[in-house]
Amino acid sequence: MKKIVCLFFLMSVMSLSACENIQKNDSMTLTDLTGREDFILSAESDYAFVYDIRAQNDYVLTAWVEKYVNGEKAEVSSIFQSPISAGEKTLFLATMESALAEKKEDTWTLAAGSVSLRFMETYQTETAAEIWGFNQHTPISINDEEILLAYIGYTDDVSAQALHSEFFSKAEIQRNEINRCPTVYLLKCKFIEGSSFHN
Repeated sequence: MKKIVCLFFLMSVMSLSACENIQKNDSMTLTDLTGREDFILSAESDYAFVYDIRAQNDYVLTAWVEKYVNGEKAEVSSIFQSPISAGEKTLFLATMESALAEKKEDTWTLAAGSVSLRFMETYQTETAAEIWGFNQHTPISINDEEILLAYIGYTDDVSAQALHSEFFSKAEIQRNEINRCPTVYLLKCKFIEGSSFHN
């Protein structure tokens, strides 16, 4: 609970500091964190992905984490939803905290506005290295299609390198690259136009 309160406080601070940034409507953009914000997020999590959302219309943001084990997609354990109001800038935050290696479990937190979701994911990989990356093709236009925001992969190869540079833009490359790691998390989201939201 303490971590959730801390993250909400940080989100409120980042929202204020982001108000001066110029961003086109109906898009999400990587948040330019200050050194202090980056330090706090690093203390609270191992990985953090932060996006500014600017919507011209009302939307419902749906976000989730897909897990792939040896190339096979596992069942999605939790789905996050939050309303996005027209004309307002909303911050979307996703963090992942790794547990001790022997526990083989990770804690994810997804948050936007006043809504948050915290859940656990387990893995079986004997981890020698972690690779990760995020979608740098921003601003990302909001539409009714799935958006791949980031990945985190566990591998037993200590020399493993980041996934292909076109991983975020080409589905065929995505499928091939997922097979490189025994365990891969994909952070995804989707926007549905309208104001119907059930928490």
